[in-house]
Amino acid sequence: EPLTPAANLCKRAGIPLIVFDRKINAVPGKDFVTFIGASYVEEGRECARLLVEKLYQKYGEYKGNVVEIAGTAGSSPQIDRAAGFREIIQRFPGIKIVASQDGDYLRSNARSIMENYMERFPPGEIDAVFCHSDEMAIGAVAAIEAAGRDELLGWVVSTDGERPALKLIIEGKMLGTAQCPPYYGNLTIKTAIDFLDGKPVPPEIWLPFETFSNVNETELQKTKQYYEYLKANDLMY
Repeated sequence: EPLTPAANLCKRAGIPLIVFDRKINAVPGKDFVTFIGASYVEEGRECARLLVEKLYQKYGEYKGNVVEIAGTAGSSPQIDRAAGFREIIQRFPGIKIVASQDGDYLRSNARSIMENYMERFPPGEIDAVFCHSDEMAIGAVAAIEAAGRDELLGWVVSTDGERPALKLIIEGKMLGTAQCPPYYGNLTIKTAIDFLDGKPVPPEIWLPFETFSNVNETELQKTKQYYEYLKANDLMY
């Protein structure tokens, strides 16, 4: 919403605009050139799928209680990740989201929220944690470890695919993360060049992404390989 006036100014001035990552209240291909983004809805779905199957392995049926640490209220990633997660979870009546609070994608906020959740829900009352970013997942894991709530280690899922989160997955302290593709810069510049060269540009461009987890040996090895690639190239994601 806050970005929409800038898009309107560009349109009135005849300045081509490419929008990436955050959606605006305007029509791509009409009000601006194109929107480049990842499917935050699908990221949320992937996190839910990981937890659903993990809960089935734990109980032999689809049941369990999940707490959520969401992103910045009203942002497109927060809205879409929450929607995708709920779309899957709602198919399993035995799985409940028992609490949700916005953490603004900050590690410190997530740690405080997780501390409050653990005070509110003693051992046995929550099974898993869904965070809208790896940064918040890292904060949640830190709170879990500090509180000695080991039953929650390995039950945290998040999005982004950052190197520190991959390390926690490899160590068994997180379950998985749905990657937020780190390809915006290259693709945005290429799209701008294509537009200036008169080449056709679709109104929306969606980036593919990977999911990293430790649900089985194959997925764990994939996670380890990507982690080592990031480490060797001094990349965060």
